[in-house]
Amino acid sequence: MKTLPILICLLITSSVYAGEIQSRVYERGSNIYLMSDGKEVQLTALGKDSHAVLSPDGQQVVFVRQVQELKDNPMGFPEDDAAMLYAAWSPYEIWTMDIKGKKPKVLRKSHYEKDAKKSTGWFYDLNFSPDAKTIYYACQPGSPGTCAIHSMNSDGTDDKWVCWGQGVDVVGGGSKYHGYLVVNRKADDGSYDITVLMTPEGKELEKITGEFWKKHKKVV
Repeated sequence: MKTLPILICLLITSSVYAGEIQSRVYERGSNIYLMSDGKEVQLTALGKDSHAVLSPDGQQVVFVRQVQELKDNPMGFPEDDAAMLYAAWSPYEIWTMDIKGKKPKVLRKSHYEKDAKKSTGWFYDLNFSPDAKTIYYACQPGSPGTCAIHSMNSDGTDDKWVCWGQGVDVVGGGSKYHGYLVVNRKADDGSYDITVLMTPEGKELEKITGEFWKKHKKVV
């Protein structure tokens, strides 16, 4: 099995506005940078970071950090073998720091149990709630063909399984769906992907299309 989705992007940006000043984080060379008031600041320098997201209040950056080499997986799989996604092992963690690049710490480590709802690894699609108190993320729980959406407090506590799904966005902009989730998941028969609107607790409300984002805004 080949073509491993490493889930590391060359460039991802996340922006917030503070008055007339726009701040944004982005990645270059697997390092994270902050651009604010026309000034660029490098926040990380390990060359191991991706999926950076700036909180809506502009104070916190969360990101995915690679803490092990793919070749060091305990099963001995080749680095491009997608079987690693299902082998209860992941080289990634979710980290956070303030916008000055200080106080970096791990929020969520890869963790696997027999119960797939309690297992997390291969993190991606990090999102904040509008009030910056909750972080949502997508992950691979080690079950073939299955991805999951989890939530946790912005300090990394109270991690919860929300639903099965391949990707997640959070609705902002003060609409009636403010703070709700837009989740991409498999149809019930598994034949194709659908996009659904959900409550923050994971209750599915309705199927939606791309037209939804013409009327509503994403938090990041």
